[in-house]
Amino acid sequence: MDDANDYKFLWVDLKIKRELAEVFEQQMVICLPKLFEKDRSERGLGWKLLFAGKPATQSDDAFAYRHLWRMPRDSVVADAMILLGRDSDYFTLDQTKISEIQDIFRVAAVYSPEHTGGDDEAPTHGMHALAAYSDAPLFIEEVEAPGDWFKLHEWQEAMPTIAAEARQDPKATLLFATQAETGLLRRFYNLWRPEARTVTAESLEEFLVEQKFKQLRPSESLLPGMKPREYAYPKTRLVQYKEVDYRNRPEELPAAAQ
Repeated sequence: MDDANDYKFLWVDLKIKRELAEVFEQQMVICLPKLFEKDRSERGLGWKLLFAGKPATQSDDAFAYRHLWRMPRDSVVADAMILLGRDSDYFTLDQTKISEIQDIFRVAAVYSPEHTGGDDEAPTHGMHALAAYSDAPLFIEEVEAPGDWFKLHEWQEAMPTIAAEARQDPKATLLFATQAETGLLRRFYNLWRPEARTVTAESLEEFLVEQKFKQLRPSESLLPGMKPREYAYPKTRLVQYKEVDYRNRPEELPAAAQ
């Protein structure tokens, strides 16, 4: 069973020229096995794509994509870019980009759920469940925590309870959680899979706000006229994503239309 603590994780936010989105996805299909996930002993990166998705709402001028890569701990992103830059297929992919932002994360070890059983064929959470493509939407919770270490620790300790409550109602599973090592620190990205069609990003976000308030702030501390959202710590924003499957693509559909 893989241990998430043995890896580091690269979140990549991409903006792709709208008219070249099909080319981008087609090149990802090629480059994923050829370069990214190819073993390092065979001159590949040895990375693993855990998540690839597009936000439910796109801008008119560009397509946004978000990728989560699992990397060996000793991986150097600058060296990886040199290797990629020597390949003609990756060069074609790179020409479709408007911008690319990369940040390194580690597993949020205090509360990120573990892989359920090393021999499970269908684990319910953890890296293996995340890497398995699903037609269901995935919600990424972006958390920006202030610098108070005691409040930060209190919130992290409460997250397993909050995740357990979410699985009961509104029926959403916390698949994985990461914590920033570069860029804006004290960022956490929590990945939630809804288990019911009635769960929306808005309803799950409201539930998480109420749970954080319930777990971290006694009700009597709520000031007159103040709503839980204004008092809840830390601040949360949820974005809904549709997963992109670069491994098993229907041949008959244009890539950008999927």
